[in-house]
Amino acid sequence: MKDITEIFSETNSEFIEDAISKGGIVLGEKMENFRDMLSENPDTVKEMITTLEEKTGVKGLIFSDELPKYGVTAKEKMDIEKALELGEKDAAVLITDQKEKAEAGMKVLLQEIR
Repeated sequence: MKDITEIFSETNSEFIEDAISKGGIVLGEKMENFRDMLSENPDTVKEMITTLEEKTGVKGLIFSDELPKYGVTAKEKMDIEKALELGEKDAAVLITDQKEKAEAGMKVLLQEIR
């Protein structure tokens, strides 16, 4: 779990900018050998998001497979990949919220994934 908020200091992503402007952070986590697995399993992703929201209240969740999208640029995606040291087959999950909530959300999500 790594704080990658700095990557988004000048973002065009409204929901990330909104979270940061309210004192939130962006956490990222490398998921080895997960590239495309999440985008190929949308029902699993929906279940994870629902579980995350129910257990922690976190709603700011992005998988790197979805990017660039949601105002996140291709450069920001490359910066995420570099910061989290993603390999060719890896993916990343990002959570944006208040620090304690984001950390709790990431822990729950990682338990669901692994």
